[in-house]
Amino acid sequence: VFRLMFLGDSVTLGAGLKPQEAYPQVLQARFDEEGRPVEVFNLALWGWSTRQERLAWQKLGRKYRPDLVVLGVCLNDIPELQNNLAQPPRWIAALHERSALVRGIVNAQAREIQSVEQLFVSPEPAKVKEGFDRLFAELRSLRDEVQAAGAEFAVLVFPFRFQVLAGAPPPTAQARIAEFCGRDGLRCLDLLPAVAKAGQPAFVDYDHFSAQGAQIVAEEVQRAGVLPVTLVSARERLAAFASAHEGNGLAAWLDGKGSGQSALSA
Repeated sequence: VFRLMFLGDSVTLGAGLKPQEAYPQVLQARFDEEGRPVEVFNLALWGWSTRQERLAWQKLGRKYRPDLVVLGVCLNDIPELQNNLAQPPRWIAALHERSALVRGIVNAQAREIQSVEQLFVSPEPAKVKEGFDRLFAELRSLRDEVQAAGAEFAVLVFPFRFQVLAGAPPPTAQARIAEFCGRDGLRCLDLLPAVAKAGQPAFVDYDHFSAQGAQIVAEEVQRAGVLPVTLVSARERLAAFASAHEGNGLAAWLDGKGSGQSALSA
């Protein structure tokens, strides 16, 4: 059995969908239907950013010894990392709690990334650059930890709904992530081109996929080569065995029945 683990937030969890409609579960159903020996894990939760997903890998994911770990990156991971991890020195934080004057000078809200749309502003604010740097540091750390556990690592990049609407800005955020992955030798799949073909119906809100959108993601993951191509089905394994052992009746049984599933339990 090939173990495939998805790490992610509410997009991977399948917020707004029935559990079986989330894209990891859709993939599992496809593999089951094809007889592929794949076990899919969906390790995701509302509100997680890349840091929480890395902690989930450390505490939960690696215990299951997956063969491939795929991280689903939602663009709001970047502002969440920046806003939560860009902490001031302790003495400023202490003054910030006690002084309205210090709060006015620090202007904490102006130092935060207010929305995903700010990732596409040009010229780029310093806080956006810092946010991307934090994301890339997390990706490197997670990749190293996954590989140290003997698994492969890949990245999915999800679009926001405004990116598939008329007048959307150029996908500079996706291009930047793809450039980083190329430099660091990470397998990366940008879902924007495929999702954009479906347009707004691929979403239930600003970033969560509809059942149709989740189907598109599953199809693209299967089609784009993120997964190994050597995952042969039970029928294919039995056919190869029968070909190598002609005369024992198995080849004739396969030809007559059209399926070798029951032979596995025989």
